[in-house]
Amino acid sequence: MVVVGAGLAGVRAGESLRAQGFAGRLTLVSDEPELPYDRPPLTKQLVSGTLAEADIRLAGAEDFDARWIRGTAAVGLDRERRRVRLADGTALPYDGLVLAPGAKARPWPGAPVPAGVLTVRGLADVRALRAEVAGGAREVVVVGAGFVGVELASSLSGLGVRVTLVEPSAAPLGALGGVVSEVVVAAARGAGVALRLGVGVGGFRAAGGRVSAVELVDGGVLPADCVVVAIGMVPATRWLAGSGLALSGGRIHCDERLFARGSGGRIPRWWWPGTRRFAMRCGRPTGRFRWSTGAMRRRRGAGGAQSAGRAGGGRAV
Repeated sequence: MVVVGAGLAGVRAGESLRAQGFAGRLTLVSDEPELPYDRPPLTKQLVSGTLAEADIRLAGAEDFDARWIRGTAAVGLDRERRRVRLADGTALPYDGLVLAPGAKARPWPGAPVPAGVLTVRGLADVRALRAEVAGGAREVVVVGAGFVGVELASSLSGLGVRVTLVEPSAAPLGALGGVVSEVVVAAARGAGVALRLGVGVGGFRAAGGRVSAVELVDGGVLPADCVVVAIGMVPATRWLAGSGLALSGGRIHCDERLFARGSGGRIPRWWWPGTRRFAMRCGRPTGRFRWSTGAMRRRRGAGGAQSAGRAGGGRAV
């Protein structure tokens, strides 16, 4: 059994396989060299320094007798031969495969960005951001006022950094709106965060190869020693291109049992537990980024372990 992805979903999948009686070889693949860790504290307590890296390790991640491949990314999937191709050239065989690759920070579109323009998704990103601050960055611009951007702005302001939060919408956390946005605005201003709402970013200025300012689309210019781009996430599924799996929008399409579907299959829908309603939004499947361990209870044993991939015709990955 192979699990690709060592975030919360991948680790809990491994734990559940063992708990449900799977006694075969279990391998977890992660593109990060670190032991598995909890991501939510990254942009809050870890940036602010109130938690150390050791405090966010996922408990039990090494307690279910798995082989770990860390620091090596999956780069391809051969479903016919049942092999996961790794960046070091290894072809990893599997009988069952769990796909839990998670997401990556959405990069700034267009031309390459100068040094000092960062994204934050993983532990290495937080280290890089803290190194910028420790190295003397005092003017930080955060682009994007979603959850990640708002959390980073708050955490950085607590380190004595002058932070400007830029958001093209009229309010932070616009998807929630109303009272929530008002509370966030008041809290940000109370923490000394400067807000530039309703204006987008056109690009970056550089001096000596490093970012020196942020250009706004209204003609404004914000001085910056460091910029954090927080404009959303994209599924970490590019390595599955050409595998024959349904990847509309980059998301892995699953059937009602969480088996990945082959391209060309019908649009998947899921039942909300305990209801007679499908989990649908705007006529499309609702993205599910955190799955219960119930998905791993469908099958057990060496020959029938849960596979996160099934073609439209019903064949396992």
